[in-house]
Parts: sequence; C-alpha cells; structure tokens
Amino acid sequence: MSLTDENIEHIAESFCKTLNTSDKEIIVSEMNNAPHRMRGSIAQYIRNKYKLWDREWKPEIIDGVDHSPNHPENVSDKIVDRIMEKLNEVGSS
Repeated sequence: MSLTDENIEHIAESFCKTLNTSDKEIIVSEMNNAPHRMRGSIAQYIRNKYKLWDREWKPEIIDGVDHSPNHPENVSDKIVDRIMEKLNEVGSS
C-alpha cells in the first residue's frame, strides 16, 4: 500500500512537532555539515517509527535494485525532504 501525499505530510508534521527549537537548529546545521549521516538517521527513524517495512509494495527491480517509489527507503526519503522543507520554512520566517 502506498502512502499518499497527505500521509507523507502528516508524518512530516508529526515528526516536526516532536522537535524543540534546539533540535530543529541541530538538524538543519547537521544537514548542511553531514547531510548523508543526518538524512540516513532521520530516514531510519521514520521507517521504524511508522513501520514502513510492514507495508506492502510492488517492487520495480532495475539492475537488481528496487526502484519502486513505494519502497520504504524511497518513502522515508520523501518524508525527510518534506521535514527539511518544513524546518527551512520555519528557519527563514
């Protein structure tokens, strides 16, 4: 089952609500300094917290790699993108 844009927005919003100002500043700073590490950590947290591995998806295998947009790693990547958009919106206002 794929997640809708509304689901992705809800998860991103829920995650951001758990952060205090200091957490937000640290995440934004680390995304600038060590983006792969921070992005990977947040994505893994999202996959585990929201049980993305428990959802079914149809694999789209290309050269031995699942490129399905509904693969948990791809879904969590979209969510992290939305989280960063939200944090940057707050930081620039």
